[in-house]
Amino acid sequence: MTIDQKYEARLSALRLWANDVAARGYLAPSENDLAAIAIAKGVDAPGVDVDLVQAWQGAIRTLLKQVAFNIADPHRQLGSEYDRPEGAAAVRASAPPEVTAPGPVRAQPLEYVVEEVDVEVTEQSVPAAQAPAPPTLAERCEELLKNWRRAAVDEGRPFANQIKDRNLRAVANSKRDLEAVQAQLPGFAQDYAQEIVNLLAAVAPPAEMSHSGAPPLPDAAPHPLSAQPSMVPPAVSTGTASVHSEAPAKASTSAMAQQAQPSVAAAATASAPGQAASGVLEVSMFAAYDFMSAETTPGEIKLTRTQDGSRRYAWDPNSDPGDFKIYRIISGDGMVPYNPDQADVIAISTDAAALDPRAFRTAVRHVQVWCNSGRDQTDALNSQPVLHAMLDVVGEVPVVDIREDSGRIIGQWTALPGTEKVQIFRIPAAVAAFAGSDPAYRILAGGTNLGGFVDAEAERGVSYIYKVYTEAAVHNVNRLSAPAVVHMNVSSVLLPVDDLAATVKADDDNETVLVDLNWSIPPGGRVDIYRTATRPAAGIELKAIEEATLEQGGLRPEFRLAHPIEPLDGTASMLNVPWPVEWTRTYFTPVTVLEGRAHVGASTVSTRPTRIRNAKVVERVDSQILTFEWPDGADAVMVYSGAPGQGAEAALTGQPQEISHSGYNQRGGLYFSTLLPAVGCDLHLVPVSYEAGSRVSGTVTTINYPWLLRVSYNVAQRKNRFTGKITGLTVAVQSRMPNAQLPGFVLVYHPERLPLTAADGLHLNMMRDMDGAAPAARVFQPENRAPSDPADVWKTDQPTWDAEVRPGTGYVRLFPAVALEGLKMMAVLDPGVNELSLLSRGNSAWGLLGGR
Repeated sequence: MTIDQKYEARLSALRLWANDVAARGYLAPSENDLAAIAIAKGVDAPGVDVDLVQAWQGAIRTLLKQVAFNIADPHRQLGSEYDRPEGAAAVRASAPPEVTAPGPVRAQPLEYVVEEVDVEVTEQSVPAAQAPAPPTLAERCEELLKNWRRAAVDEGRPFANQIKDRNLRAVANSKRDLEAVQAQLPGFAQDYAQEIVNLLAAVAPPAEMSHSGAPPLPDAAPHPLSAQPSMVPPAVSTGTASVHSEAPAKASTSAMAQQAQPSVAAAATASAPGQAASGVLEVSMFAAYDFMSAETTPGEIKLTRTQDGSRRYAWDPNSDPGDFKIYRIISGDGMVPYNPDQADVIAISTDAAALDPRAFRTAVRHVQVWCNSGRDQTDALNSQPVLHAMLDVVGEVPVVDIREDSGRIIGQWTALPGTEKVQIFRIPAAVAAFAGSDPAYRILAGGTNLGGFVDAEAERGVSYIYKVYTEAAVHNVNRLSAPAVVHMNVSSVLLPVDDLAATVKADDDNETVLVDLNWSIPPGGRVDIYRTATRPAAGIELKAIEEATLEQGGLRPEFRLAHPIEPLDGTASMLNVPWPVEWTRTYFTPVTVLEGRAHVGASTVSTRPTRIRNAKVVERVDSQILTFEWPDGADAVMVYSGAPGQGAEAALTGQPQEISHSGYNQRGGLYFSTLLPAVGCDLHLVPVSYEAGSRVSGTVTTINYPWLLRVSYNVAQRKNRFTGKITGLTVAVQSRMPNAQLPGFVLVYHPERLPLTAADGLHLNMMRDMDGAAPAARVFQPENRAPSDPADVWKTDQPTWDAEVRPGTGYVRLFPAVALEGLKMMAVLDPGVNELSLLSRGNSAWGLLGGR
């Protein structure tokens, strides 16, 4: 609660209290004085009417303390000692006298004759209008008992400080003998019963009352006025009721003066049989209950609540014989009354209704209405009562204190004795008008909750209605009380968003790239999303900061996205956010804002390296090199190999080869560690970048590496054993692709250098090196045999060799005899140049040593 809210709470309570003071006929401090007191938090406020404020200082101080402790309706919780001012400054010059009892009693209307008489009114006949009525005997007894308790507490006597005002009030309204006092005192205070009886015995009743405590009833007047209904208000409803009727018009001056005495126990004027009489009724006036009343079926009592929280009991009027009815409304807390003389008296009324402002002492209050019937008041008082109506009421949980503590809702109370459990309902305020007591909203059902509760499941930032019910057994059946209702606004907490996810919806260089953002909605505040090309300042997310300082961390207002946010089931999304074309990295940062404070959440980065272009495989004699244009924004390129047509998703599960940007620049490409499959494959190139230790992959580029027929061969010289002269060559051809059909080949001879193409020299005539071989031919087609089988060997034709090859000069080389397009699908691996050379390697002695 802010300072302004606390001030408003104090001022509101002071205004309500001032209204009650004015209603009682006293002067209350002015509106300006009340405002000054609310600001100063006490009666020592500057500029106020000192005399008037001092007259109410006790009430004002107690009221402000109750406001400070968040007591509900604090102006209603003041004790009766604060009903009157402490000085004369608060008494109005024209204030009406205090009324201690209501108006007349209902009786049957009669026709009557009024004789005009001259009545001389003296000063003693009518009391001054300004003089308030003196306190009743019960009020004087209650004040005496409070003084006794105060002295006992000061002396440190045991349990004296635990005797409540309601206990003393009940004693004051009882018969005040030992049995009655013991019945009204709690068990721990029973030792004080005799002392209290002796104390009360010394209280002199008002002069108007007889020693017996009952007012004298004079003879009935011949022509009474008809009476009006009456009900004793709460101020005097615990034991007495004033019963009035209009004074007879024909009366003596002395009789009128007697009626006008300002005493609660004023003498009554009796009526004729069957009519009402006026006077003060007390419990002691009723004839003792003899337990001989006829058994009747009691009716129902209807219970309603007044604005100040009092209970109003109403019942159907008694229809038993007798024109005059007196109702005694009694109660028993925790025990059903069995005797109207031995119970708490709520009110004595001639009307079929009564108010009960008393707090519950136990969980169940048993209310009974006993009716005395007779021809007149005297006859009714002396008759035996009958149980007319009854009601069992379960008391609400008293003094419910519910407040928030760091997002947890804490409830505290002390359940009434006899409470079996306390039921608690937490209802969202948005549906409270229709929820009632839906069991779906009940919480903590497994515990008794007799001392309160702790609700850790309340959602931050949500408004709830808490309903608290007393559950108690009434005649072996559990029943609920009316609820104590408390409205709670759970405070919002500033928490960052830590699960922002970005999904790239399109990644085509010719189209706009869109991103969908999703996150969990925090318990309070709004969420702003910022889009930046660089990461926000380091450490900005560690704690909440002022919203105005976000720009210092790199989150400028123009970077905040204005796209609509769509909430759904606790999550929120922002769809179709464009990716700036020139950016290869984009940072999305969530910021929770609440009441001028901001908490930056975890950023998510999306990287978009450009597509890899111009990728190709360059064949070398014994190696293969992958070249391409390096993609912008990529830190490395991963290359995966898969079967042709397999698809990138399946291939990406294999083991890739990786090359960094610096490695590519140094070597000019990616050198495969092993030769690519001869049958062909698909190569999948993935640009990747690294952000905060995690790898972000770009768009996959796939190229096909077609099959390639690799053929190797060996060349051997045939020589004359004696002269060392080369007389021919043998060629053994072997393919690295099993079961592939080999094309035709030509062995090209060039007398001066190594042949460069199939047309660069003379095609030698070749035949298979075996007996019975087919005639020689310029183009020959060897068999493709398995590596474990002997190679298919071909040799030069001797006659043509001698005629076409110059001895000791030139080079030979094997070429496939296929078209130009076919050459792209083949690779012929040459042996060492020494095997291809026909140059002389020595004299004839070499031949003697084994040449042929």
